[in-house]
Amino acid sequence: MRCFELHYPEAFESVTNATHKLATQPMNEAQQDLTFVPYTPAHRQAFFDLNAAWLNAYFLLEPFDIEVLSDPEKMVIAPGGAIYVGLLKGEAVATFALTPQGEGKVELNKMAVDEEHRG
Repeated sequence: MRCFELHYPEAFESVTNATHKLATQPMNEAQQDLTFVPYTPAHRQAFFDLNAAWLNAYFLLEPFDIEVLSDPEKMVIAPGGAIYVGLLKGEAVATFALTPQGEGKVELNKMAVDEEHRG
């Protein structure tokens, strides 16, 4: 597991800045409708489905993955993490999480993109 030595506020600020930078870059027509939003419980199934598809295609979907993907509020958000969902015309097509890994450490994980939208 690779962890980054960041304080949570710095990590979230970095993600916010990167998201803002992406949002202000010129995009092609298909990309113009892509936005990243903070996770809400309405995204739970998409978070599970996108990550499970990614893991099944490239790695292995293990019991711990299923536990995290089934209850991201408990496993990621409650300990102080964050999840972001990429929406294209309102449909969830991507996701990533910042999961706390101890004092001052956060892991960038649960990165997945719908197969149809990978470039």
